[in-house]
Amino acid sequence: MSRDLKSWSEEEEKLRDYLHGLRHELNGNKDVTRLRESMEGANRSNRAARSAATRVSATNPHFPALQQLRDKALVLREQIAPVSERLSLALGDDLTTLPELKSVARAETDLAHTTSRIESYYHDLRRHLADIDRKLAAVVDNYSPERLDRVDRSILRLGTYELLFDDEVPTAVAINEAIELARAFGTTESPGFVNGVLDRVTRNG
Repeated sequence: MSRDLKSWSEEEEKLRDYLHGLRHELNGNKDVTRLRESMEGANRSNRAARSAATRVSATNPHFPALQQLRDKALVLREQIAPVSERLSLALGDDLTTLPELKSVARAETDLAHTTSRIESYYHDLRRHLADIDRKLAAVVDNYSPERLDRVDRSILRLGTYELLFDDEVPTAVAINEAIELARAFGTTESPGFVNGVLDRVTRNG
């Protein structure tokens, strides 16, 4: 019984720490990864604590001191059982059981969608990279990817990919997005340069 009591105590302490981390993220940064880690950790510790408490309840010690200890543990179990059951519902497989966790579920869905989109862009752009560079070479004098600024090169490749191979992105949107990226991450000359190159890519088909 002593081993189960120790396990119960340790898991309750872990649960406290995980819930503290969850509360901190919900009220602060709302970092999806740390929210998920705190929720999964709290779920594990809550289940482990309930299991240890059940094992303690099932014991029948012969020594009076242990019997008294078991009786106290049973009283404690009755007190925390409602909270434990509520946590089990809240931290189960369905993240939207509690209203305050809906934002976590939405954030995870958005993150998964964005990650999938980025990976798709990366693989498709790599697959068409030779064609993209040939198209850029046709509209840029003395074009060589190695000679271009890395930021400008990346933006031009992405913009050209969207213009030539992504039917979901309108031409004007692709060019405007590229210009905004150049304005945010390039030099003062980058927006005009990117605009001119992508405009020529559009006109040359």
